[in-house]
Amino acid sequence: MREGKGTAWEGGVRVPCVMKWPGEIKPIITTDEFMTTMDIIPTIAAITDTKLPDRRIDGINMLPFLKGDVKNSPRNEFYYYYEGNLCAVRKNDWKLVLPHTYRSYEGVEPGRDGWPGPYARGESGLELYNLNEDVAEKNDLADQFPEIIDALNMIAEEARRTLGDDILDMEGLEVRPCGRVGSSEKIENLAKGKKINLVYLPAKKYNGKGPQTIIDGELGSFDFLDGKWLGFRGDDLEITIDLGEKTQINGIDCRFLLNQVSWIFLPGQVEISISDNNTDFRIIFIESFDNKQKDLKIDIKKIGVNTDIVAQFIKVKAKAIGNCPEWHPAKKKPGGCSWMKLL
Repeated sequence: MREGKGTAWEGGVRVPCVMKWPGEIKPIITTDEFMTTMDIIPTIAAITDTKLPDRRIDGINMLPFLKGDVKNSPRNEFYYYYEGNLCAVRKNDWKLVLPHTYRSYEGVEPGRDGWPGPYARGESGLELYNLNEDVAEKNDLADQFPEIIDALNMIAEEARRTLGDDILDMEGLEVRPCGRVGSSEKIENLAKGKKINLVYLPAKKYNGKGPQTIIDGELGSFDFLDGKWLGFRGDDLEITIDLGEKTQINGIDCRFLLNQVSWIFLPGQVEISISDNNTDFRIIFIESFDNKQKDLKIDIKKIGVNTDIVAQFIKVKAKAIGNCPEWHPAKKKPGGCSWMKLL
């Protein structure tokens, strides 16, 4: 099949599904009907006679299809999203690929020992494929079936209306937050709600709930997408907090996420300083980190200083490491300054 992980081509999204349920699912049957992992929850709920939550569920109950009560899968439409980009839509056997760029595996060597190799870049136009006859997506039929393209484009527009499309900078009207299991711990924090200034803005995709995320007192989990971190891709982090008046400060705690597999590294150096006038800052803490060695565990690095000082302004500088280390598969690409919380 075409391409692989991280793409909307069939090589990136299509996987076989093998099921065994003696007495309920007939054995030795092969079907090319399709379902998605979203369909597992409502299907298991039906099997166990369990009531679903009183909220919208995207999946479809596949039990009648699995037991052979109906011939065809009730799912006949599908949206191909990748990182907020609507890359394609499907109805029955027809798949309309929308113009987008994607990472490609063509012409590059695979990686080793669980690490990916380098990626090439690909670019698609408006392309139409019949997946029943051409699962490899090699024969573009866009010029032959304009009426099918029109019908699929209507599905794409509905997807954009409800879920948005980052390619066109569109926000969906029905987007809702995903559920996560993460840290719900909160810490009382003198800086919460105070005026802050960020010299460099975080990456658009890792902006949490805005700049205040960094001082809201909510601890982030190991999930860098939990909305409780600010992520800086290749840029230094420099933040100044105005407490509003001279304040007794008993401690300053910084937390950085480490997840090298996801290109998240500790900063090269962290510097904490204080001031009474936002001009003359006095350094009270410096620590450096070595990112030259592999450390494949996911961890939260806690650093800081216990103090007994009075100040109005707190400044934290975290120096980005620049490109990923030489040992990393992405050694020529910017590494994150890490995901940060300040307490």
